[in-house]
Formats: sequence, structure tokens, C-alpha cells
Amino acid sequence: MISITELSEKDKSKLAKLLRSYWRERGFDIKQKWALNYLTEGHAEEIRENKFFTIKLNKKVIGNISVIIQKGEVAKIKDFVINEENRRKGHGTEALKFAILYCKSKGMRKIYSLIFPEYMKFYKKFNFIEEGYLKNHFKEGEDLIFVSKFLEKEKQLSLKDEISKINIKELTSKQMQSLRYK
Repeated sequence: MISITELSEKDKSKLAKLLRSYWRERGFDIKQKWALNYLTEGHAEEIRENKFFTIKLNKKVIGNISVIIQKGEVAKIKDFVINEENRRKGHGTEALKFAILYCKSKGMRKIYSLIFPEYMKFYKKFNFIEEGYLKNHFKEGEDLIFVSKFLEKEKQLSLKDEISKINIKELTSKQMQSLRYK
């Protein structure tokens, strides 16, 4: 008979060993200490960095974009919002370019996001592809598309060098345009 219970302190070491074995099968060399911490801290252990970036126009806050850098060289774009009066003016394009460059500078191999279906055309301009469709995800009648983009390794080094030369906290539109974006 099978039983499923909340993880207890006495089972933690055994479960950490089992998870390490599973991860090793997938090609990851994870230490016991990290696995134990993972079981204690939860999935927050997988997040290496969680950054919120403010989008300003003439010193006025008009939006936000956040990037969550995760283990496995994967990043998630989240909370990408431009206020209504500043939409369709290119600010979102600049913000997404910035987020992509930021992820490249961090050595990410893939970016993903959950978006509303009406934004798919916008993300396709940046070579994001649809990987899945989530019906009624956060609430009834609100569908989301899981989109992703693989980043090119050979371009990451030059972009990393370029981005390190500027203060990323105060990146301006002019500086963004001077960076080589593809």
C-alpha cells in the first residue's frame, strides 16, 4: 500500500539522495548539501536572481519588466506592463530588447514567459515560439500562451562585454540602440 505524506525531517536525507540520483541521470552533478537546502527552502533555491526593472519616460514611471534568472541557464520574463497611455509607442519593444540583452549578459540559453494571446504577434517579432496554451490559467476566461526563445551562445560573450561597460540600472534608449540586438 502506498502512502503520501508531507516531507519529514527524518526522510530528508534519503529524499535528497534520491533526487541527486535522478538529477545525475539527467547529467546534473548536484551536491548533497544543495539538495538538502533545496528540500528545506523549496523552489526558491532554483532562483539565482530576481530583478525588477522600472521603465521610465522623461523620469516618469510608465512600466515594469522583471527577469527571474533560474538554475539551468533559463530566465523568465514576468510582470511586463506598460501603462495604457504609453502603449504602441515602441516602449515595450525597447523594454523587451533590454530584457533579452540582460538575459544574454547573464549567460542564459533560454527565455520564457506566459503571455496573453493578443501579444503573440509582438513576441513573434523577437523570435519567441509558442510552446503551450494554458486555458483559464489564473482565472476563468483568461488564457495564456507559454512562449520561449533560445538565445545564441556565440553572441552572448560580445553582448556581455558591451553591457558590462554601461550602468544597467540607468540604461537609456540611446544606449539600447547602440547595442547590437538580434
